[in-house]
Amino acid sequence: MKALGVYFTYDQKLLKEKNFIERLDSIKKFINIWSARGLSIYGKVTIIKSSFIPKYSYICSILPTPKELLKELNKILFKFLWKGVDKVTRASVINEYEEGGLRMVDLECMVKSLRLAWFKTHLQWN
Repeated sequence: MKALGVYFTYDQKLLKEKNFIERLDSIKKFINIWSARGLSIYGKVTIIKSSFIPKYSYICSILPTPKELLKELNKILFKFLWKGVDKVTRASVINEYEEGGLRMVDLECMVKSLRLAWFKTHLQWN
């Protein structure tokens, strides 16, 4: 069953395939398009934050996100950012501009914060 762009099923393999793997494949295709352009590092971070991350943010707030998927997505995004292997540590790229970073998204923290926000909306704090 599909509701609001999310597939629901009892089969965990099919759930992972429909909700996560298909989105990952679409991101790979989208990255191939953007890789041909001569973007700066800041431009690439902007594309990642505005185009790639929103494809996962909603689904990650609803369904349990497989850790191997987050690792794969991180690998793909940083490969796009650096055109290959990482030039600096990922932790430093995630830092604020003032600290020498690029304000890149930390996917694990993003998923945790989305889950907490979802949890907060369902609790009544009266």
